[in-house]
Amino acid sequence: PAIPCSSCACCLCPLFLKPILFRAAAAVVLFLIIILLTFLRKQFASQTDKDEQPEVQEEIAAVGGIRRAVAARNRIGLRNRGQRQQAQDEQGIAGNQGSTGEDSNDETTASLLDLGDMKVGKKKLAKLEAKAERKAAREAEEKDREERKALELEKEKERKRLEELEELAEKEKEEQIKREAEEKIRREHEEYLKMKAAFTVEEQGYDAQEESAEENLLQKFVDYVRDTKIVLLEELAAHFQLKTQDAIDRLQKLVQDGSLTGVIDDRGKFIYISREEMEAVAKFIRQRGRVSLSDLAESSNQLIQLGPQMQPARAESQ
Repeated sequence: PAIPCSSCACCLCPLFLKPILFRAAAAVVLFLIIILLTFLRKQFASQTDKDEQPEVQEEIAAVGGIRRAVAARNRIGLRNRGQRQQAQDEQGIAGNQGSTGEDSNDETTASLLDLGDMKVGKKKLAKLEAKAERKAAREAEEKDREERKALELEKEKERKRLEELEELAEKEKEEQIKREAEEKIRREHEEYLKMKAAFTVEEQGYDAQEESAEENLLQKFVDYVRDTKIVLLEELAAHFQLKTQDAIDRLQKLVQDGSLTGVIDDRGKFIYISREEMEAVAKFIRQRGRVSLSDLAESSNQLIQLGPQMQPARAESQ
């Protein structure tokens, strides 16, 4: 290389600029390479995701057939074992050696499970079986929940139906009691009407002589009380062949209609007081003004006759 002249500084500029330009160019190239690698990585990742999606969908679709495939494999194994057992019975030791070879073949084929066009290894099969079991567990739980809900709804319907039946039975019972009560009242009313009609017929059947006898008996009853003045109720009932209560009822009825005047004391006696005697006592009270009970009792012995009255003919003979 040419040695630069020390007297000329411009000869040194190209030597100093070449390393700087080289480093700048290298940095630019490295930056472009990094950007390109990042872009390619993203493209590869997106393409990988797109490629994996069909595989995942195939795995999900295959989950439903896993159990059927496993069940088919188990059935094949059972059938093979049955055939081997039969071969052992027929061939003895030779059958045992053959079964050993078949067992090894089963173990070899168990590592790969043929699901259509897809080969699944043990690890992948375990993963798919776990997914299938979880899905089956969720479905079983959902089914069990729906069954419990349906059972509760059925129980609720049955409870409401029983309540309605009880209400209907109670209502029917109340209506039956009401009907029986109304029927009883109706029968009693009919019996009353029949008895009333019978009494009316009997009363209408009385002749004039019986009516006259009844009137005479009533008049005798009134005359007996008036003449006796103080009458024991039991003696009155015995005299007219009545019950004591019937005699009392008849006395009260005669007092109410004004045929007799008097009072019944607490010792079972009826004291007859005529209207004239009552007017005499009233006149005495009006004349005297204020009268004490002792004066009234003393004067009553003179104003009211407490002894039995005598008939005029009987009084003249005495």
